[in-house]
Amino acid sequence: MSDYGREFEQEFFAQTQRVHLEVDLLNEMWTAIQTVCAANGWDEVEGVRFILAAGLAYLEAQQQEGNAPADPPAADAALLQRLLRERVEINARYAVMRFRAYQFLKDAQALALRLNVCQQERDELRRWVTHLQENDSGTGAS
Repeated sequence: MSDYGREFEQEFFAQTQRVHLEVDLLNEMWTAIQTVCAANGWDEVEGVRFILAAGLAYLEAQQQEGNAPADPPAADAALLQRLLRERVEINARYAVMRFRAYQFLKDAQALALRLNVCQQERDELRRWVTHLQENDSGTGAS
């Protein structure tokens, strides 16, 4: 892997690993998830990631909101709610993009390894062709 690839991975994905999650849901919840995914143009896997990230961001924001002063003025409350919705959406989109970037990084690493193997095989085949050509020209000269 290139130095840039290592730096990129260290900067954005230090200590990051994929985790496989398997969850049983009621069909009503799954149907609702599929509906939300279809309405937003997401495939189901990406949609589930987005929904999980949005839910997590919402819960984290609610916890932080618990530390906010009680009874804000109505205008401030409306602004706070709008900012909360925007934060939840941004956090969810970031989580999905981060996962995609991680997948792309791992795919690029795998491709780099495969390319290296192909280049080694190519070099070996070139050496073999050169060897055969030398033997053929040596045999033809006799």
